[in-house]
Amino acid sequence: MGGASEAFHLPAPQNGAKLQVFFVPGNPGSLGFYRKFFSDLHALLNSSSGPGVGVSFHAVAQAGHELSFGDADIESHQSTAQSNREKKRYNLAFQSRHKATFIQTHIEPSALVCLVGHSIGCYIAVEALSQLPFLIQAQVIYITLLMPFVRW
Repeated sequence: MGGASEAFHLPAPQNGAKLQVFFVPGNPGSLGFYRKFFSDLHALLNSSSGPGVGVSFHAVAQAGHELSFGDADIESHQSTAQSNREKKRYNLAFQSRHKATFIQTHIEPSALVCLVGHSIGCYIAVEALSQLPFLIQAQVIYITLLMPFVRW
């Protein structure tokens, strides 16, 4: 599925994750805002899980949203970002397919899955789940919606 996006992964401390957490951010869709949260959550989940139960953490930014630009000149980054937005626009259906593809690519066959979405990422996560094959859907044991943008 096309569309450049930043991804973030924290592996399970043991070999093979028993639980995989997949996170879908809200708007503006980059992961920099969430990095401290990811690290703290990963540490907490792994310290509180029993022996042999590893938790891995995956997050993927919204397709087409800019990667973090570090110390780059802000004006230069903004003009590049504007140019990139004019080239292609990604709608919610595309973002949902993008996340479903990401999950299918990174899921471990024997792991249980927790989906977490924030704001518009809640909608995208639920839509992505509906697009996954049944065998993968069956691995999803929990969905957490943090401040959902849309009410069901």
